[in-house]
Amino acid sequence: FRVVRKGDGLAMSAIREIEEQLDQPDADGFLHLPHWGRRYADELGSLRSFLSGCADRFTVISEETDAGIRVMKTRDALARRAIAEIEEQLEAADYDGRLRLPHWNEMYGAALGNLRAFLESRPDRFNVYVGEERELEG
Repeated sequence: FRVVRKGDGLAMSAIREIEEQLDQPDADGFLHLPHWGRRYADELGSLRSFLSGCADRFTVISEETDAGIRVMKTRDALARRAIAEIEEQLEAADYDGRLRLPHWNEMYGAALGNLRAFLESRPDRFNVYVGEERELEG
């Protein structure tokens, strides 16, 4: 049998290349991998099928167009969804100052951490006030 160091191999090379593109400051989410067919397709299949197999890392935002496939890191997609859910509560007419996200750990926790830490990591969007009462349910 053959053993390679974890992180080696063609799949990891493709993942690193995709992540490098997505991490660029001017990234628009569209992957530009014109060499995919030549470099990766024989072993990894089409880019679309590869991305589907990496759902823990990447979320496809739009299907393939002339501009390519639009993708974001799964953690980023989850964070956007969580922020939208939080802001929906904050904007509700009956909001009483307490977030109620009992599904946080199940839905977001593994990727985004605990709710309070997530909120505190975004001081540009949220102010967290902690008093005697438990203000964050999640």
